[in-house]
Amino acid sequence: MKNKTLIFLHISKTAGTTLKQIIYRHIQGENIYRIPSGDSEIKKLIEKLDDSKQKIQLIHGHIPFGIHEYLPNQSEYITIIRNPIARIISRYYFTVNHKNHPQSKLFNDLGFENFIQEDNIITSNFQTRLLLGQSIDLTNYKNFSSLTKNAIGEVKQNLENFFSVVGTPEKFNEVVLLLGEKYRWQKLWYTNKRITRGKINIKNIPPYIIRILEEKNTLDMELFEYATKRIEREINNRGAKFQIELTNFKKENKYKGLIYSILESIYKKIGAFLNPKAKPFFKKLFSSIKPAWKYEREII
Repeated sequence: MKNKTLIFLHISKTAGTTLKQIIYRHIQGENIYRIPSGDSEIKKLIEKLDDSKQKIQLIHGHIPFGIHEYLPNQSEYITIIRNPIARIISRYYFTVNHKNHPQSKLFNDLGFENFIQEDNIITSNFQTRLLLGQSIDLTNYKNFSSLTKNAIGEVKQNLENFFSVVGTPEKFNEVVLLLGEKYRWQKLWYTNKRITRGKINIKNIPPYIIRILEEKNTLDMELFEYATKRIEREINNRGAKFQIELTNFKKENKYKGLIYSILESIYKKIGAFLNPKAKPFFKKLFSSIKPAWKYEREII
């Protein structure tokens, strides 16, 4: 990624927080920026960086496609796309269960079925909108524009031209290995982060609610199908060797992912007390597991 900026277009509830722990293990330093969720004035924010734009290694956030247009150097995107029905269910219950979320009480009072039936941007081809480049204001989530019939074609064109890796949660391990191959990353182990607890099983959702979600997300359904076929094509092109690597990685990750998670927790507790002149052993040990918050800077 030398002289290039990696842009992680993080669509909420698509395993993005889990993926971020791997990214931060390989891209470190002060030139990592997180764009606050829901901020629609990306150009204005980027302009604040001035000369440092040349040095940006990583930009990530719940941001729409198009931020590369404001960067002077070359850039590549990566993203994960999820089945829209599963994503919307997870998004609702994640918000309700996190009482400090600004929309938690609103969604809880509204109720799941009313939330699904009302017109809002979260339940209406949300992923297509982000990847199309639509500005999204989640503080006013009922205010959104309609999509043209050409929207999905434009999104697929964006994905083909600007995204080096596009994956799905179902193929998360495969996505991780492809990223390792593409960017020569080696420490790929992980543990699942920010899993939505207490959500309703999709099998227990009334059929009419499923139909509503399908009708409201026809473009996102097509988008998910595209992502599924793309990742499967990438896997098939790599043949039997990739399958062997995948099997070995899954075995290794069962214990190495846990080890890294424990080390990260330790660092959170004692990192503030580490002496900068600590022995090289400790520097080397913690350099690869510092959590994301240790590095990132918000563009505000």
